[in-house]
Amino acid sequence: MTAPSRRSTNVRLRWAGDDQWAVTTPTGSLAWSQDEPPPPGEWAATAHGHGESTGDLYVGSADRVLASMPDLDGTVKLAYLDPPYNTGRTFTDYGDREESALWLTMMRQTLTQVHRSLRTDGSAWIHLDDGEVHRVRLLAEEVFGPANFVADVVWERKRKPSYLHGQLAQVTDHILVFAKDRTRLGRFSTGEQVASRRVPLHHGSNAPTVLRFPAGSVQMPQRLGTIAAGDMSTASVRTELLDDIEVVDGRNAADFAMFGSFRWNQERLDRELAAGAELLVSSRLPLRPNVISGSGSKTWTTLFTRATGVATNEAAREHQHALFGHAGFDTPKPEELLARIIETATAPGDLVLDPFAGSGTTAAVAHKLGRRWLTVELSQQTVDTYVLPRLTQVLAGTDEGGATYRHVPALTVPTPEGLTARQARLAAQWLGDLVAAGELDGLDPETVAKAAARMREAAAATTPVRVHAGGGAFRVWSAAAAVAVAA
Repeated sequence: MTAPSRRSTNVRLRWAGDDQWAVTTPTGSLAWSQDEPPPPGEWAATAHGHGESTGDLYVGSADRVLASMPDLDGTVKLAYLDPPYNTGRTFTDYGDREESALWLTMMRQTLTQVHRSLRTDGSAWIHLDDGEVHRVRLLAEEVFGPANFVADVVWERKRKPSYLHGQLAQVTDHILVFAKDRTRLGRFSTGEQVASRRVPLHHGSNAPTVLRFPAGSVQMPQRLGTIAAGDMSTASVRTELLDDIEVVDGRNAADFAMFGSFRWNQERLDRELAAGAELLVSSRLPLRPNVISGSGSKTWTTLFTRATGVATNEAAREHQHALFGHAGFDTPKPEELLARIIETATAPGDLVLDPFAGSGTTAAVAHKLGRRWLTVELSQQTVDTYVLPRLTQVLAGTDEGGATYRHVPALTVPTPEGLTARQARLAAQWLGDLVAAGELDGLDPETVAKAAARMREAAAATTPVRVHAGGGAFRVWSAAAAVAVAA
């Protein structure tokens, strides 16, 4: 009997009423329906700004709006979903108290439309707290497929913990990342260049298996010759070369196989080689293939915190106050968080989708960063109170907060010639490690402390670079009979 996959397709989330539809009532709450809700009426647009429009704001229920757009199929590079979390609370700007089964039905309808809209190399980022995230992950795996789950990103949402929880203070949110087709999804790069390194393909904690290496796929330590099959084990690695290797021009002339515990399975090895991975054997015996890894740029981790350059909700509220002159939307997300996601998952000109506009953060950031965008907001009042005023300031260039500026490393203190900010940070860490280990006990402590402080100051220094000075245009769509144009 074959053991089931860790990401089994046999697991399903079921609930009472999962064969029905969730519809939005005139009050904005959800209700059950036996029939699929009708599509919106004829769309009419109001234009804002000057020049060619790069953004579209639709007023209506997210899944119904998206279902009315067959031309959206396969066009979206990034979908960011920040739905009501179903916390059981009632906020100033929206209600967040639905029957869990009804809320899940709405999410399934929306995720289905999002999946349809994505490009094959696109991704969906689903932002939630810990109340419904476990159910939504199962739901999203049904829609996207278990193999297309990418990661659960943890975001530090608060500087100051909330002690309302009876046991643990809450400071984080979850962002579930799914791919339309993970085999087509690129790396989420930080943009920071790093040197390549050799990573052993053997990995002792994995189950032993046989890997077959295609002809020409491995660079060998000699130009010509033969490496005889046999035991290649050491005290820490148990492995066997199953075929003789004939080396011609520094590479294996034919396929060969090895038995052992490896970092990759055969499918992963074949995929990485097809994508251009380099394999290298650095010494003749014992035979140890290495993968050349890390060249190019770093990849983001699944931890988004202040330490990694991502702002918290406190920063979002400060920005909202600057935009609106008051506290603003109840649950805003910081533009810096959206900038991280958009710059990581898209390129300029790509289309970004947000089915739950809220105060318009995603649209504002996408516009500032030169992406096309499409967002949907259920409440006309929210559009009039937050989204339109905010986007109007973005067009006018009067929004000075959030993603308007990018803070780039800048050495503002005297340092050795050619030293980068990253090198300064590493130097400070290295110096601290030497001090902790007692390696510098013979030196003047004050001099050592000053050197470490200078390196830390150099590493932390940044300079703001403006990325958006205003301009552009967008359209607001509603189910109305007439088209109006705003100056």
